[in-house]
Amino acid sequence: MALLLYANDNNDDFPDTLKQLQSSRIDVKWIVDNVTYLGKGQKINYAPDTILAYDKTLLKEKDYTTVLLISSEVKVIAKKNLASQGIDVE
Repeated sequence: MALLLYANDNNDDFPDTLKQLQSSRIDVKWIVDNVTYLGKGQKINYAPDTILAYDKTLLKEKDYTTVLLISSEVKVIAKKNLASQGIDVE
């Protein structure tokens, strides 16, 4: 939700880094420490299934991870399928 609010306030652009979401209401430390963010240069009107971020900590422990899509949907995706999404995790 914070990413969508940021984009709505910033010409439909997602932030370059997750640290830009820091505010008195949002503590992004866990997110910054555990998530790989891919939203730099992306806009809110890109394809809804575009991946904005994934849980890198979970991926280190399992053969899958959770991903956040531009549509705000969170999905579980197998590590082997990340490459087809343009994500190199090796």
